[in-house]
Amino acid sequence: MKVEDDEVGDFGEPANYKTVMLDPNMVIWQGAMDEEMKYMKVNKVWIVVDRPPNAK
Repeated sequence: MKVEDDEVGDFGEPANYKTVMLDPNMVIWQGAMDEEMKYMKVNKVWIVVDRPPNAK
């Protein structure tokens, strides 16, 4: 069995944020991203730290 290159990894999800913003279903994707970010904050997935003085 041979898999075509363009089928590998294609799960029907946009590859990046820019692709989402161009997608006709952008509102649905935006809602899903907002919900994921909400739960990351609730679960304290990361902590916010001050940027080092020499950082850009």
